[in-house]
Formats: sequence, structure tokens, C-alpha cells
Amino acid sequence: MRHSFADCLLDAEALTLTRAGQPVAVEPQVFDLIRLLVENAGRVVTRDEIVARVRTGRILSGAAVAPQRKPPAFRAGPA
Repeated sequence: MRHSFADCLLDAEALTLTRAGQPVAVEPQVFDLIRLLVENAGRVVTRDEIVARVRTGRILSGAAVAPQRKPPAFRAGPA
């Protein structure tokens, strides 16, 4: 099945992700997470669902789901 969002195309059968027609390299778990979210667009996906479908037995902390990078101003701390 193919899912289109923004300028991206996720092909769940071919296990490919393209953006603006160009292939995007993503790790398998990242691909699985994107697929889970796209397939469930319009509703909240619970942490338990993510654990069950994406992490497959690995420990999942809140930090693992949250964005890992912050803008430089936030990383630098107070001025």
C-alpha cells in the first residue's frame, strides 16, 4: 500500500520512502514508526501501540520517542 503525505510517498510493500521524488534512507524502526503513524492518521497512537509494533521487545523511554535534536539556542543553555 502507498501512502502520500506532504511531498513524501511511503510504499509499505516496497519498504521505501521518497521525498520530492528522491529516495530517503531511514532505519527500519524509523520506517516502521512512520508507517504506523501514517496508517493511523487522524488519531492518537499510544505509546503501547508504538512499543508493540515498532520496538518489538526493546525498552522504550519517553526520550526515545521525543525529538532528539533541539535548535542550537536550546542546546546552549542560558546566555
